[in-house]
Amino acid sequence: MGWLLVAGSGVGWGYVAEFNAAGVVRRWALNPPDTRVSVNAVNRTARAIRYRLDTAGSPAGNALAELMAVRTAFDQWQAVPGTLLRFEEAPSVSGTADVDLNDGFNTVFWSRSLFVNGGRDNLSGVLALTYVGSYPDGNVIANADIVFNGVQYDWFTDFENPTRQEIFVEAIALHEIGHLLGLRHSPVGGATMLAVGDRGVNSQTGLSADEIAAARALYGAAAVAAGYGRVAGTVTASGAPVFGAAVFIEDAAGNVAAGTVTRAGGQYELGGLAAGRYVVRVAPLDPAGAPNVLVRGADIANTYSGASTDFHPTTDREVTIPGGGAVTANFEVVAGEPIRIVRVLRPAGDLTEPSFHDKPVEVQPAGQTVYLGVLTPATLTGGVQLEVRGDGLVQGPTETQANVLGNMSLAAVPVTVLAGATPGLRSLRLEVGGSVAWAHGFIELAPPFPDVNFDGFDDRFQRRYWPRFTAPEAGPTADPDGDGFSNRWEYETGSDPTDPGSAHFRIETVRVTESGARVRSQAAIGKRFQLEARGVVAGSAWQLVGAPVLAAGAEVEFTDPGATGNERYYRVRMVP
Repeated sequence: MGWLLVAGSGVGWGYVAEFNAAGVVRRWALNPPDTRVSVNAVNRTARAIRYRLDTAGSPAGNALAELMAVRTAFDQWQAVPGTLLRFEEAPSVSGTADVDLNDGFNTVFWSRSLFVNGGRDNLSGVLALTYVGSYPDGNVIANADIVFNGVQYDWFTDFENPTRQEIFVEAIALHEIGHLLGLRHSPVGGATMLAVGDRGVNSQTGLSADEIAAARALYGAAAVAAGYGRVAGTVTASGAPVFGAAVFIEDAAGNVAAGTVTRAGGQYELGGLAAGRYVVRVAPLDPAGAPNVLVRGADIANTYSGASTDFHPTTDREVTIPGGGAVTANFEVVAGEPIRIVRVLRPAGDLTEPSFHDKPVEVQPAGQTVYLGVLTPATLTGGVQLEVRGDGLVQGPTETQANVLGNMSLAAVPVTVLAGATPGLRSLRLEVGGSVAWAHGFIELAPPFPDVNFDGFDDRFQRRYWPRFTAPEAGPTADPDGDGFSNRWEYETGSDPTDPGSAHFRIETVRVTESGARVRSQAAIGKRFQLEARGVVAGSAWQLVGAPVLAAGAEVEFTDPGATGNERYYRVRMVP
């Protein structure tokens, strides 16, 4: 069995996969499982990848929450629609873990020493590492261990505390599980598999479209394969293959759907993509020796340190990807030194004190106007235009400032996000005197609510009530407190889904007539409801009004004959 050290987070298949000499992609064999792989690593009956956790957690003493965050990260990969991915937790270990690709277990642990893998490897300066072992024939993954750096970094788990500046366990776990599944780093700015992580709750929280495409391409379920297709081709310059060229595909809304880099023969493949219309383009990565960069070849993997970067980006190529099929798009690039984008402007209300980031930045949905921009070493003369790609945006004229950071210049535009804007990863296109540079996926347009487990339900509500917010009992149709109301209903009505006595029903209208008050309230079909009333005097008791009423619809109506000439408060309760 061969093995591979995959560099984890640090402070070509619609993603970047690992291929062997025969061009076979590295992945787990799940359908059917490979019988050479230990049953401790893959449950052959359930066809699930098994993982075990070291219960010690990090040295901070927050092990229960940290291990739960790791579990939710596995759950999120499993939840990607249309895949065969299944995970299963094996019996844990306790404080004795080290990297061992011959033990048949997939172990996840925090190291108390900078030296791991029997002392052969040093974690210094790295948040986490993933080791992957595979069989050379067939490139089948057999074993993988994930080690978090518990020596140099502090870790936290509270999603509701965005000001924390420690390392967010869930985001780094998602990234490392991507390596466990066979992925290398991505050239897409907002991808979970971007090489460089960030502190706090960041853009690597939740899988991007890039990882979703990867999961479908590597582990797609046959039953849904007809709905997804791929685009493939080669990138050449003067007829010779270009190694390490970045290839991106953008959907009809202008969001980056996936990104990859070309292999030694110039080949690329972008798979796991929903059928539809897209645009594809090729752009260079940043040069290896440049002092300021967004993504270099070495950031993808060491084997890409010699990536070709001396060519200009291509124009967009429109493609229509068929469900269950493939389309070919070959590119010929033009040699030359391109202009580059090396930083992204943090969204700001004005440009008086611009601040920059080498990682993606987030823009909240609808209603606000902010400046978005880029930093470039290029001299901004001869006509400058900056564009933020995609729908639902109103953009003003390009503004520039010279010598903003050293001898680098700023190009920025005021952008208003409209209500109909499609959430996703947007790109910045800078044109200077006919030359073009891109920052692909470095603007993350936030959705109305987070939904990293793809169940259509607000994660913030699920996280509030369940430590494992991805668990089945946290789902929108579940009723864990057994009160007859789904989690979604309790979310919408403001009750506690873990407390059967918390359900309450909003009174919609109270209409006073000659015969009394007619009270209309929210209800649940097939349940019985009781109207109660009390006077306006402080401390007065609630009194039953009439008999319970069986709800035939989403609302129920009561009559209170005693309301004539009296001021009263009402409430409605569900009764057995």
